[in-house]
Amino acid sequence: MKKMLFTLVMGLVVVASSAFANTSVITSAPATNATSAQQKAGTPSAVAVKFCNNMMKGVVEKDSWYIKEVFDQLEKMNAEQKKLFNEYFMQAVNEMGKELAKQFEEFKGAKFVVVSESISENGRTATVKLKISYNGETEYVEIPMVKYAGKWRVDLEELGGM
Repeated sequence: MKKMLFTLVMGLVVVASSAFANTSVITSAPATNATSAQQKAGTPSAVAVKFCNNMMKGVVEKDSWYIKEVFDQLEKMNAEQKKLFNEYFMQAVNEMGKELAKQFEEFKGAKFVVVSESISENGRTATVKLKISYNGETEYVEIPMVKYAGKWRVDLEELGGM
């Protein structure tokens, strides 16, 4: 399971890099100062379990993950670049999701149970320890979380460093 999570992380990093390459040439759209309304964030545990359940289906939701380098680059983009990045990135992630679903076939029916949740004193990071049961086996994994734009997300950089 840890190997599969690492595969997901590396795949998203590659997809993000490709998306940046395909949007960096756009310079004509004016920058915007508009900010989207913050949505009420779920708990780190709820987000981690949902992320893992979706991953088993080959689904990676746009607002479920965080990679610092990606978000730093997004903050430098204008509105048109962000739109193109998101379109390209999600298309690539959906294609990658189909492959992930095949790879995760052996974990079909996996159950994710929260063992513990620890939120840092500053409230910006958390760690969710999950018990993963599949095919009669049990494994424990710690899912690093980060709060970005008011939402808890899986920190894929930290997860990739497992």
